[in-house]
Amino acid sequence: MATFDGTLSNSMKLEGCDALVASLESLPKTIQTKHLKAAIDKATPPMRAALFANTPTGPTGNLKAAVGSESVYYKSGVAFGIVGYRRAVSVADQLGYHSHLIEFGTNDRAPTRGPFLSSFKMAQATGYRPAGWSGEKTWPMVARHISGSRPQHPLGRAYAATAGQCRDILIREMQIGLEKGLAEVARKGL
Repeated sequence: MATFDGTLSNSMKLEGCDALVASLESLPKTIQTKHLKAAIDKATPPMRAALFANTPTGPTGNLKAAVGSESVYYKSGVAFGIVGYRRAVSVADQLGYHSHLIEFGTNDRAPTRGPFLSSFKMAQATGYRPAGWSGEKTWPMVARHISGSRPQHPLGRAYAATAGQCRDILIREMQIGLEKGLAEVARKGL
């Protein structure tokens, strides 16, 4: 089983697949990219489904709606899949902008300025009197405590639960892609 190291960027190592990778790299780049794309596209859905299941719904459901995956390919032959929360270019469309707060949690805090902090009005409203207060006109500053949230690690749990399965699917699909690629090369006479 894979382990989660606490960062948002975990990578899967394809150890023991050097011959398979070398064979795929020997194919022409267009054929290689096509079959790598197919392999990655079939390997990412289990992790995306696990992330969707591990993501809390929350009051709006925006974070769950932002779960997605994407496959990236470069002309150099580098290909990889990304599973996580989508973030849009437009501020109005950003559903997963707060994913880091759910993943890593927040600390307990007390504000130092703004609407959560006042002196006279809050002390009057709450009846708060510090020990030793003599009733003078100087009121103490009273800050409303804001509780933090514990880390939930939906990305980490999804990675730990499905990394082995995704790796197995990727290797199987790469082998199928290699066979199809070799047949395509033979058929086209490349």
